[in-house]
Amino acid sequence: MSELKLKPIKAYSVNSSDDEWKSSNKGIYKDYNIASTKTKNAGWYGSDGKVVDLDDVYEDESGELYTVKQVGKFTDVAEKFREDTLASIKSKLTKAELELLGVS
Repeated sequence: MSELKLKPIKAYSVNSSDDEWKSSNKGIYKDYNIASTKTKNAGWYGSDGKVVDLDDVYEDESGELYTVKQVGKFTDVAEKFREDTLASIKSKLTKAELELLGVS
């Protein structure tokens, strides 16, 4: 598997209504001015759309676009760190101190 090389870019989406309940993305643009012109009559019954700044968009070497979504941290890494820290603390306590705490 080859390494995917991504670079952050600025991108704009044109969003407009599809009907009285829904709207959707009508395109992704690199240039804000071009996106602005594409909003005219882009929606349902000729309504105008709007330009939306897209955050966290990346482009690969072939021009494909990707978005990144934060999903959190590794649960097992946090648990391992906690266990290792507690073990380190316990190793510095005397037997009497451990008994006082109710741990062994």
